[in-house]
Amino acid sequence: MSLFYKLLRMLALTKERELTCSEVNELLDYYVELEQSGENVKALMPTMTQHLRICPECKEEYDALKKITGIEPIMATAQEAS
Repeated sequence: MSLFYKLLRMLALTKERELTCSEVNELLDYYVELEQSGENVKALMPTMTQHLRICPECKEEYDALKKITGIEPIMATAQEAS
């Protein structure tokens, strides 16, 4: 997929109010704790889930935290979802 189409896709997924990477990093531990406890994080924190879907840097942090905690990520990467 070309850079142009990747940018168009990211624009299409953009919401009016989004979390910044800094905000996501502050909430990441809480997000993973909720996920570990069996909560539906996609429904509880849709803005966070959306950010992780479109931001490769934050998704990498999320995956690393999941690996450290010993549970499998439930979210597919942006490339896998396409």
